[in-house]
Amino acid sequence: MLLYLATYDIESNKTRKKAADLLLSYGLYRVQKSVYLGLVSEAESTALLSSMLQLFSRDDGKENRDKFYFIPMSKPKFNKMTVIGEKPDLTLILRTCSTFIV
Repeated sequence: MLLYLATYDIESNKTRKKAADLLLSYGLYRVQKSVYLGLVSEAESTALLSSMLQLFSRDDGKENRDKFYFIPMSKPKFNKMTVIGEKPDLTLILRTCSTFIV
């Protein structure tokens, strides 16, 4: 599993909603309106990118100005990030929390 930062700039509300739902369905966590973080396997990342490519393809002849970035990150560098404001739940994003029910 690799840690990814995903972000987009999408004009259409409908396409933006589909992109958000797609990222959430792959287990990424929304940390800002168009920014997501999460662990994704290599196979999942390939499938996610394929789905995102289909979402971004246009058949109406118009130029697509939407943007999507899917950036792999190292966990050690990620853990050293500086946050000003509300910090995301890193244990949830990195799946390091354990649950013990008695």
